[in-house]
Amino acid sequence: MVDPLFLMSSKYFLKNNDIYHFKTSPYFPSSKGQAERFVQTFKDAMRQAKIDFGSRDYKLQKFLFQYRKTPHSTTHQSPAMMFLGRDIRTRIDLLRPNETPYEKATDSPVCQFDVGDKVVIRDFSNAGGKWLFGTVLRKEGRFNYQVEVANRIHRRHIDQMRSKGSNIPLSSPDIELSFPCIPEVSSTPPTSEKEFILLLLTK
Repeated sequence: MVDPLFLMSSKYFLKNNDIYHFKTSPYFPSSKGQAERFVQTFKDAMRQAKIDFGSRDYKLQKFLFQYRKTPHSTTHQSPAMMFLGRDIRTRIDLLRPNETPYEKATDSPVCQFDVGDKVVIRDFSNAGGKWLFGTVLRKEGRFNYQVEVANRIHRRHIDQMRSKGSNIPLSSPDIELSFPCIPEVSSTPPTSEKEFILLLLTK
């Protein structure tokens, strides 16, 4: 006999969450094969977990974690992907290198230079922003390099470098700068109060 209070609360839960309750024939497990398959998978996993250390709750959480990570044979997606839109991070993911925001932002693979490569780098010592020919001496990090130009060492980001055979502009376009006009002021100090007032009025 089913508890009426439990039956009422179950109907209330199904109605509020827009869940349709399909009823199957009694004593016919094949009519609910997915549920029976999950029960069998759960029992097998808990039976194998007896040799592992930890409490029963820990083993249960470990099983649920692996189950939500594993792609389903029907949907070809994991429950976590379908629910969260992403996979759960596991210890195996720690062995893979993380994709940096720079690599995510760029569609094309990042160009790399080796020690001894002939390159050209941006010259920021003058307003023209010309390019200088140099040789890669050392790689610093993933995107920074030391480049020797005329017995001088320059540090440049990979975006400020090009291979020697690339099409490079000879110089950056000149930028016209406008400055406010400053009126000339006499260097001779005013000799009287009248001249001082006139000087203030002219400013």
